[in-house]
Amino acid sequence: MDFAAVNLFLMLCYLRPHEWIGLVQSIRLTAFSLVFAIVATFMRERGFTLKSMFRTPHDWMVYFYFGWIILASLAFLTAWKAVYAYGLYYLVAVQALSSLRRIELFLRWWAVVLLSVCLFALASEFGFDPTGAADFTHGRMKGRLVLMLSIFNNPNALGHGVVPTIIMLYFLLIWKRPIFAKIFAIPLMVLPIACLYLTQSKGAFLAAFAGILFALTFGRPKIVQGLIVLAACTVGWGSMSMLPRMHELDRSASDQAIQGRVAAFKFGLKSLHNSVRGLGIAQFEPRFESEHHYFKSSHSAYVEIGAEFGWIGLTLFLGILYCCYRTLLTCRTRTVEEERSRRILFTMLVTHTVSCWMVDFAWRASFFLMVGTIAAFHRQLLGMEQQTVVKEAEPLMAVPVLAPLTLEPSRFGLPEPLTTAGPGVFAMQRPREDEYRPTIINIDSSTEPPPYKGIGWNRIGLLDITLLIIISLAWERLWRYLIHVV
Repeated sequence: MDFAAVNLFLMLCYLRPHEWIGLVQSIRLTAFSLVFAIVATFMRERGFTLKSMFRTPHDWMVYFYFGWIILASLAFLTAWKAVYAYGLYYLVAVQALSSLRRIELFLRWWAVVLLSVCLFALASEFGFDPTGAADFTHGRMKGRLVLMLSIFNNPNALGHGVVPTIIMLYFLLIWKRPIFAKIFAIPLMVLPIACLYLTQSKGAFLAAFAGILFALTFGRPKIVQGLIVLAACTVGWGSMSMLPRMHELDRSASDQAIQGRVAAFKFGLKSLHNSVRGLGIAQFEPRFESEHHYFKSSHSAYVEIGAEFGWIGLTLFLGILYCCYRTLLTCRTRTVEEERSRRILFTMLVTHTVSCWMVDFAWRASFFLMVGTIAAFHRQLLGMEQQTVVKEAEPLMAVPVLAPLTLEPSRFGLPEPLTTAGPGVFAMQRPREDEYRPTIINIDSSTEPPPYKGIGWNRIGLLDITLLIIISLAWERLWRYLIHVV
């Protein structure tokens, strides 16, 4: 039941029927599904213990992240109410995905849900528009596709949201699949590609470019990787310039939308350096409006987190990403299906890492579900969820191994003495009593092999902390670079 609950929760997080179906608008379906998932976790057959919450570095990093947000806030209760649900998203995913098979099925279901989002968005252009998106698309958005759900009600959010679908379908239906599956994949991949194209989101195009590049190079020989990167930097980047609105990057200094992002980045960087604790949760927009006298969102998860939670909050958020990358880059898989799940999760992580520079995805349920799935994958590689069956000790059975059969000639009327007469004829002699040597064979001597470990890292050490500090400084340097380059 816990697995069914987390699948239901994923669907409701994306499709959000309570926002466009009148009969269920008054019902908090997402909250209900989360409660259902929590109850199913506690009622499952193998039970639930507090110890199961602290098994991997991902667990500790996520809990430290939420702990810092609450402690650094001046209003502890308000901060707790704002973040506790996201911690539950992570916890439910980690506990429910208790086998590699469940992880594989969950990723397939995730792709189906994202395909449904693409289908709903595209259908609004052809008359089927239950969310009322067509008027907004061709009105305020000037032809840029949207889906009138709270998480996809602007083209950038929709574009970045559907980017992983393209890569997920590639690994699910094309990579190491038979030819008939690849043929079936072609019409399905048209849906997310068309949806992404119609959003005309420059940031989503860049995230898709990065995700596809990593998907094609991951796990290949170095020479092949070099050739793919060379083709991407020449032909691929040239093709990118032909996409809608990409030419606006050439005149970023005069583009009002881009300059608004620059203002948000500058304000966030100043807030990062001015306060150790940051502005506090959900304080970026009101503080920016108070200082600049116009409204502007952060337009970046890193900017939002750095401004609201300071250096420590940003470092812990990057620490969550670091743990996910280290798991997926250093693990060893045994089967094609395990490797398929690994590659899907890795490219999802890459696209999210890139998207966080261009959209404020700091508080999305999909992010914590993704991290929870990677943490569950890490547990499977460690063999933590495997149940070892302990057999009761059984008495050993003594199986005597006797000497070759011999016959006493006088008892069977045979001539005596009978000696070797030629090949294949043996003398039959009665064995002496002291020649009897029974051999004890333990028929239950075999033992179950220890659980397979596909990863050797499960503790944050000094090297990890050093690398995390370096990554945080590099992120701050890139933040400064993006401000000046545009």
